[in-house]
Amino acid sequence: MGRGWEHIHANAGEVRHYAGEDAGNGAVHLYGKTQTIHKNDLGVTQWKYWSAAGEYSNHAICRIYKTDDSAVAREDFNGFKRYKVKAGHEYKVQFTYENNGYYDKSNRNPRNISNVH
Repeated sequence: MGRGWEHIHANAGEVRHYAGEDAGNGAVHLYGKTQTIHKNDLGVTQWKYWSAAGEYSNHAICRIYKTDDSAVAREDFNGFKRYKVKAGHEYKVQFTYENNGYYDKSNRNPRNISNVH
């Protein structure tokens, strides 16, 4: 997964880094799970896998398209590229979804452990 600051969450004008899946799984392995009954956790991000980089991987920002599948223009903003979208227009947006929960998509316990809370 690489360095922790490569995992970024941006929302409502605020940006923060987070540990990422590997560090989160390691913390659960070392310290255990909370007593919560909610064992489903879906992560959503605007980044997607792009290419291999040794034991890590490179990621690219997910794309935004017009409804006719044509590209949306991007512009520089404080050294970063951002999409130029217009209020009231419809767009197609890509996201990456990651299962960070305890169960797989079939609702099975993937670790074959029973009665864990």
